[in-house]
Amino acid sequence: SHYYSITDDVPAHLVPIFSGYLLNAELRSRPALCALAPSGGRHLLDLGCGGGGALIEGSARFAEITGVDIALRWLVIAQKRLQEAGITARLVCADAASLPFANGRFSHIMASDLLENTRSPTAVIQQCGAMLERAGRLY
Repeated sequence: SHYYSITDDVPAHLVPIFSGYLLNAELRSRPALCALAPSGGRHLLDLGCGGGGALIEGSARFAEITGVDIALRWLVIAQKRLQEAGITARLVCADAASLPFANGRFSHIMASDLLENTRSPTAVIQQCGAMLERAGRLY
């Protein structure tokens, strides 16, 4: 709730809803991660990682985890939550349509609640295809 008290982009009456969404992200991401990688994987990229919920949930399932968000403020929150959970992850501030990684870098990509918030969903999907290893999976 403190985050929303220092920003003016969320009306006060919506703060409990937005805070709950952030704090329940691990639970919400569990079904998607199970569908994406039933037996785990090598390297997860969470595009639009926000507060890091899917990264926290995916940390036991993947050898490496990387989160990308275009908003630095969300990465600060994600870093704090990951630290509190004792989880190491790479966090990168970037546009999902122009990722700073080598092609074929990731075994799995999660892009939940992302495409509807981008200027070019097609460009994001193309980037995902380039970032996945040959037998990689996208959710």
